[in-house]
Order: sequence, then structure tokens, then C-alpha cells
Amino acid sequence: MIKKLLIIFLILSSMTLAEVTLIQPVKKTISNNLYLGQIAPGQELKLVFSRETGPDGNKKAIFWEKALIPKKILINQTMEGDKIISWIRAPENIRGNYTFNITLQGDLLYIMPETKQLTMQVTENVYELTYQKSFTSKAGETIQIPITIKSNSIAKEELKLTSSQNFPLKWTEFPKTIFQGKGTKQVMLKLKPTEEGDYNITLKIGRKSSNLINLINIKLRTYPTIKSKLKAFEEGFSITPIIMQPFYSFLSLIGYY
Repeated sequence: MIKKLLIIFLILSSMTLAEVTLIQPVKKTISNNLYLGQIAPGQELKLVFSRETGPDGNKKAIFWEKALIPKKILINQTMEGDKIISWIRAPENIRGNYTFNITLQGDLLYIMPETKQLTMQVTENVYELTYQKSFTSKAGETIQIPITIKSNSIAKEELKLTSSQNFPLKWTEFPKTIFQGKGTKQVMLKLKPTEEGDYNITLKIGRKSSNLINLINIKLRTYPTIKSKLKAFEEGFSITPIIMQPFYSFLSLIGYY
């Protein structure tokens, strides 16, 4: 009898005291509106709600059964144990604060739906790249350039090198970098010019989620070496003056050592 009365009490209290608790990307019981943070257009965000209806998601008598989210941003939704997992996509044509409603529903016989608001700032500029911008090197020498990347986005993203201007892509190495949300990582950019020259390099760092890019601009002065000169002779001179042939042959012989 006591057990039945306790269950009835919990059901009645759940009708008036049900809470909505977000676990990811932040853990917080939502009062009315919750600001999530920054996100780039087109990025996908994983929202994890607690199914439990008490403060901080810790009342186990009554559970939420689904989360209603606007179809224009919802990708899919699943329920795993005591969690409701929803994937949404940030609007591509909106900049600034974007607010949308979420409604948690349970068994309509026992618990009233709760509607809350979530807000995120949609902006393209969610990644900050910091690095030294001027270098010198010798032809054939690998330069390692530390790049510090700060993510202000709450979404998962993969950054990678997509193209290079004023510098051959085959001379460039940039590791794919994955962020799970906000954070800071340091990666190593490697440049290996095989020819002398003054290079004003522009590298485009793309995102898996969209066509948005970040630019890396570096000035590089590369000086020649005997080996690079020999390579230029081998690849760039199809006609050699007869009088200079013995000299170039001698240089080529040295190049093997």
C-alpha cells in the first residue's frame, strides 16, 4: 500500500515539477532559455537530453519519451537507455543568434510536456589559427611550422588542407585535425621546397561540414644549394653549350655524392 501511494505521489509531482536536463554539449537543467555557444553554418551538433524528469536529471520514476525539435534543423533522433540523443544541423543561411524550441514529452497520461528554448550563435569565424608568418630555408630542406588552432565551436569538425596557392601542393603536408567541440590543438605544418625562390604562400584549410575555409599566409625565402642547382641543370637545360659540357658533367658527377 505504501509503495502504491509513493508511486502515485511521484506521478503527481512529476506532472507539475518535471524538469528538462541537457547533458551534452553542456550539462544543465534548462529553466527557460539556454545559450549553447558558437557554431558554424552547416555544422552538425549532438544534443543529449536526460530522460529523467527531476532536477539535474535524477528522478527515475517518470521518463521523457521523445524530444520534439523543428524539422528544418533535425537530422535524426534515437533513445539509448536513460538518454534521448538528437542530431541537428546549424542553418546555413542565418548569421547571429538562432533560437529554437525543444519540447520534451513523456506518457501524456502522467506527465505534461515541457517546452524550452535553446540558442546558439551561428558564425563562420569559429576557428583561430596562430603561427609565425615569415621563414627562410634551403632548397630540399623540410620546414616544420607549429600551427595553434583554437576551436570556439561546440560542434564536431574535421579540418584539412584543401588547396595551395603560389606553392606546389606536393611540397606541403598538413595533418587532418578533428575537434570534438571547443578546445585548442597544435599541429605541425611541413613545407619542403625543392627549388629556390621567394614564395608568398596561401594555404586553404577546409572543413568537412561545408565549403568554408581558413587561410594560412606565409612568406618563405628559399636559397639554392649545389644539389638543387644540379637538379635544375638536369631538369631545366635541354641544350648545353659544347664548351661548358665538361663542366656540367663534372658537376653532375659531384651530385651523386
